[in-house]
Amino acid sequence: MKKNEILAYTAGIIDGEGYIGLMRDRRRTTTGIYFKPAVKVTSVDKILIDFLKNYFGGYIGSRIYNDNINILYMLSVVYG
Repeated sequence: MKKNEILAYTAGIIDGEGYIGLMRDRRRTTTGIYFKPAVKVTSVDKILIDFLKNYFGGYIGSRIYNDNINILYMLSVVYG
């Protein structure tokens, strides 16, 4: 896959199943509260989450939902 195709595919994934925002950091600075940009994607498809992690890094988490039937995978990429 070419780089521009990967970026277009990723944009669609984030638009449908993701979140782009600011996360509050626990540390404080002299100017006040510290925030850092973050991207999160959740999916029941582990292959999709692994694909994104291979290209962008981050951390994968999981949890069981829907009466212990399905596993939801979460990728978090936090900058800063």
